[in-house]
Amino acid sequence: MFERLPTPYGLVRYGLAPDHPETEAILHSLHAMLVAGNTRLFCNVEIATGLSVDDQRSSYAAVIIATGALRDAPLDIPGVDLSGSLGAADSVGWYDDHPDAPQHWLLHTESVAVIGGGNVALDVTRMPLSEAQSLQATDVSDEVQAGIVVSLVREVHIFVRRGPADARFSPKELRALGELPGVDVVVDAADVAPDRHIARMTKQLVHTQLAVETLRTFADAISAERTAQRRVYLHLCRQPAEILGDGKVEALRVDRTDPDGYGHLTASGVCTDYTVQAVYRVIGYVCTPLAGLPFDHGRGTVPHRSAAVVERERSTDRGPVRDRMDEERRLPQPGSDQR
Repeated sequence: MFERLPTPYGLVRYGLAPDHPETEAILHSLHAMLVAGNTRLFCNVEIATGLSVDDQRSSYAAVIIATGALRDAPLDIPGVDLSGSLGAADSVGWYDDHPDAPQHWLLHTESVAVIGGGNVALDVTRMPLSEAQSLQATDVSDEVQAGIVVSLVREVHIFVRRGPADARFSPKELRALGELPGVDVVVDAADVAPDRHIARMTKQLVHTQLAVETLRTFADAISAERTAQRRVYLHLCRQPAEILGDGKVEALRVDRTDPDGYGHLTASGVCTDYTVQAVYRVIGYVCTPLAGLPFDHGRGTVPHRSAAVVERERSTDRGPVRDRMDEERRLPQPGSDQR
């Protein structure tokens, strides 16, 4: 194993929220594998700088490219480049102490928008709202704790394009959001109203049923019981249309999406502006090109067929991809006699 960073374990070490230490139990299994004697680990080795892909191909029967996705997926809306529009890659890297991440995070804003419908969106929401003392039993760094202590974030709006049956939140992560001390979670009852698609999906999938039930619990909370000074507003069936501001983020315009009862959505054109001072984009990641390998810039991946890397030619970044069948280059597959 060749690792660019000084420490192993990749996503487990640098991609999980530190306030969920039980999810890092897999580290024990990974450690057991590394010390078993049949695996060699080389850290601080950057491919194409200290070692090339061709060097590896000439030395091994198979080379597996497992570099992960390090960059934020692009969000193609006006205003996305304004100061205060931030990607999840840097946010997660900050609270996980990734060596390439910024040492400080934007926590001096009172109102924040989070765009995304998965567990990472909940992590990015939860961390700046956490109480510093609740993180003392975790492996979060002193610097991150110090940043959270002075956090001014009081209001977070999460915008999810899909409805409750199709959002990617796990029931466990939703419950963890609702258990934050001093934080109320607000969901509009209309966003979780029954329809045939929700009924169908909750019958088929237990985790969807539990997630929808948790969302409805938030929606059913009596307004008079919401007395916390900090709040999370979870908006379903909303998609970002534009980030507004003069040089910096001042508001987010979102478009309501209309579900058709079959899991499909269309933009309604009915937009609402929310006053926020920061926007966290949590819509997924794309891979980074690796020297010595072809790269599909349109999909953000290494081109492959049946798991084997192939050479592909792209006429433009947005145009069609053409396989160069006569010049196809494959990495040797397991079991081949090529070295």
